[in-house]
Amino acid sequence: MVIHIKWNNDKSSVMLPVNPESFRLTDSMTNTSVYVHNLGEINLKGKRALQSITLESFFPCQNYGFLQGQFHNPYDYYIKKLDKVFKENKTVHLIITETSINGYFTIEEFEYGHEDMTKDVAYLLREDQLDREMIVEDIVNFIKDQGGRIENLSAINDMLHSKYSGFDTKSYGYSRLSSFLRNIKEVKVWGNTVSLRKK
Repeated sequence: MVIHIKWNNDKSSVMLPVNPESFRLTDSMTNTSVYVHNLGEINLKGKRALQSITLESFFPCQNYGFLQGQFHNPYDYYIKKLDKVFKENKTVHLIITETSINGYFTIEEFEYGHEDMTKDVAYLLREDQLDREMIVEDIVNFIKDQGGRIENLSAINDMLHSKYSGFDTKSYGYSRLSSFLRNIKEVKVWGNTVSLRKK
């Protein structure tokens, strides 16, 4: 198993040198319960919540024999790169081989520090899946800013890749951007032209 974290349209990346002993992928539903007079407590179905994954391991300070890939200094390489991505709130492409995890996330929490005398740097990395509704809102606002109509959907593609590095419609179950756009209720697509539906 190899864990890659990529950004800048997959042009920049790190491969974690030591796999976590385990990782947790959290998936939940936003169901709520309400109390209705004479009926009691009723569960109201919500939407699927964002997936979240937590990775905990360490960046080695020496070239151990079990490392994956080349040895790099923990602070000058891993911490410097990931902390910059975290602080700039970039979208990352997380790939964990030999699993089904291959999607786009934002780094919500990044902790690191020394835990023993080895000088290895322990870390915790928590990532949340990119919110589809946020992407849809950006698409709708972008079309509005263009007067409600765009003649070439490649403009939307460029906007998405500029704002969400490494964006891929396949992460949301669509093979093409046009298919993704056709499933947005506020948007109408015909040919290469995209416009907002009249209310």
